[in-house]
Amino acid sequence: RSSEVTIPYDLLPGAMALLTEVGQDQIACSIGEELLATDELDHHQTYKQDVLLSLAQANTNLAGEVMEDVRQPQRVTIACQRLEAALALLRPRTPGGAPLAPELARNLRQTLNELHVQSALEQMSGPIGLAYENARKHGMHSVRELLRDTDVDVVSRRAGDSGAGTSPAVPLLGPELAERLFVQLTNEELVHVHKWDVVARSPGAHKWVYPGLLERVATAHILLGFLQFQPEYIKMALGILRHLPARGELLVAQAVCQLLLGAVGPSVALLAQAERAGGARSQRKEGTPEVGRPTAVWSTQALAFVREHTPAGEEGLLPGLCLFTERWLAQVAVPLFRDTAQANPRIALSPYFDNTRVEALIAVYDEKGESAGDASGALAGMASAWGGAVGGAADV
Repeated sequence: RSSEVTIPYDLLPGAMALLTEVGQDQIACSIGEELLATDELDHHQTYKQDVLLSLAQANTNLAGEVMEDVRQPQRVTIACQRLEAALALLRPRTPGGAPLAPELARNLRQTLNELHVQSALEQMSGPIGLAYENARKHGMHSVRELLRDTDVDVVSRRAGDSGAGTSPAVPLLGPELAERLFVQLTNEELVHVHKWDVVARSPGAHKWVYPGLLERVATAHILLGFLQFQPEYIKMALGILRHLPARGELLVAQAVCQLLLGAVGPSVALLAQAERAGGARSQRKEGTPEVGRPTAVWSTQALAFVREHTPAGEEGLLPGLCLFTERWLAQVAVPLFRDTAQANPRIALSPYFDNTRVEALIAVYDEKGESAGDASGALAGMASAWGGAVGGAADV
C-alpha cells in the first residue's frame, strides 16, 4: 500500500539530506530534480544550495552502489555519469567562485580521475557492429576527451600551471593504458580518433604514445583507404610512415602505399632499400641472416618474394608486386584490427584499381607529381589479368 507525506516547503532541504543518510538516494534525486526544474528555489538561495548539496550527495551514493554491483553492465561508465552529474551540481555559481562543497568536489575529481580510463576501456571493449554504433560513438567521444585533456594536462604541467583543478577531471594517460585502449578500436575508429599527422611530427609531445602505435595507425590508414576505395587515407599513411625510422617492415609498408597510389617504381625501390637494410643488419650482427623467419617476407625478404612470384619472361616485377601487396593486406593488416579480423574481407587489387574514384584520385596525384604514378593504368589491367593468382589470401 502506497502512502503520501506532505512536507512543508521550508523543510524539504532537510528532508532530502535525511533521505540520503538513510539510503533513499533515488527518492532524494527525484525530489531534487523536480524542484530544480521549477523556479521555486530562485528566490530562496539558501534552500537552493542545500538542495544542490543533497542532490550531489545522492548522485555520489548512487555511483557507489553501481560500482558495488558487479553484475551491472557498463557499471564504470554509469558511475562516472553519476559522479559527473554530482560535480556539475557543485560547480561555482559565479566566475572565479568556489564550489559549494570544496572537499566533496575534490573527492569527486579524484575518483573521476581513477575511473575515467576504466570507463573508456569498458565502453570500447564492448561489442562492435551497427547495433552498437551509438554506444561506440559515445565511447569514442570519451577517448577523444581523454587524449585531448591528457595533452592539455602535460602542457599545463610544463608551464607550471597549478590551476589544473579547474580543467576536466581526467588523469594523465600513460603508454600502457593507451595501448590497452587503442587495441579495442576498430580500423576506422583508430584512423579518426586523433589528428595523427600532428602526433607523427612530434610524438614526444604526447605522453600516451607507445612503441609501435604510429606503425599500427599507418596500417589502419592503408587498410581503410583500400577497403573504402579512398587513396587519400593511403597518402596520409605514407606521410606518417616517413616520420618513422627506416626499418625493413616500415619501408615495406611504404612500398605498399606507393603501389596502391599507382607508383610501381618507387614501390620496388623501397623494397630494395628494405632488402639492403636487412643485409647490413645481418653483417653487423655477424649471425645468420633473417631468411626463413616467418616475418622476414614482410620486411627484408619482401623483394625476394616479389621476384620469386613474377613469371619468367615478364617485364618488370608487377605481378609479384601485386601478389605481395594482396598478401600483406590480408595477412598483416586485416588481422590487426577487431572488425576486419572478424569480417576477414576478401582482398583483391582489381576492384580497387577498377574503381572510378581511385582512378580519378591517382590521376590527380600524377598531375600534381605527388605519387609518381608511372604505371597506374597498367596496374588495373595487371591486377585483373592476374586475378586468379593474386585474388586469394593464401598464407605466405
